[in-house]
Amino acid sequence: MLPEVLRAGRADLYSVFRTRAVERDGALAVEDGETCRSYSELLDRVDRLASVFLSRGVAPGDRIAILSHNRVEHLELELAAAGIGAIVACLNWRLAALKHCIELVEPGLAVVEPELRDAFRAVSDLPGLEIGPEWEQSLASANPDPRTGTLANDPEAGLTILYTSGTTGLPKGALISHRAHIARAMAFAAQLALDPDDGFIAWAPMFHMASTDQALATLLRGGTVVMVDGL
Repeated sequence: MLPEVLRAGRADLYSVFRTRAVERDGALAVEDGETCRSYSELLDRVDRLASVFLSRGVAPGDRIAILSHNRVEHLELELAAAGIGAIVACLNWRLAALKHCIELVEPGLAVVEPELRDAFRAVSDLPGLEIGPEWEQSLASANPDPRTGTLANDPEAGLTILYTSGTTGLPKGALISHRAHIARAMAFAAQLALDPDDGFIAWAPMFHMASTDQALATLLRGGTVVMVDGL
């Protein structure tokens, strides 16, 4: 179900995704409203985004926070982070303890959707990148960096941080490794009898495992992720 790279022992998520993207090339990877990206297009954007972050000094283990509704940029960020060893803190825009969630993981940069800009700036002055024209201009002016894919070879390294609901206190950040995301992708494929090109509708918020886990797993298999901003 997953690429040969797994049996080569190099089980970081970016390597698996890149192998699948090369194999699937012109197949549809992500659909987000009127936006459709093939695997080759998605890989190109991921590599350019990784270069943008490297140019801003992001190093392996650094955290990048994202506050956004469901949109393709969420996946682009997670895949780019995977390529440079960074960790994505998927902020829950429903939580009142947003300031706590940001300070808990000490991110160096933030990716913010315009609609949530005011909510973010009310609790943080982190530098970052805004989704929209600034995001597109940054990608357009960047070239892939050869370091991408060489900085995240430890499968036990963290890739995403997802937050608990905070029902018994303040929310906690759960660190999910490359290996854990890949292992669950394999488990999903086996338990649900998924074909490699079966798609996934990401209707649950991307700050939930329900969408982040299944969306990444779908791209590792070679299927299409349909991003939906709410049910």
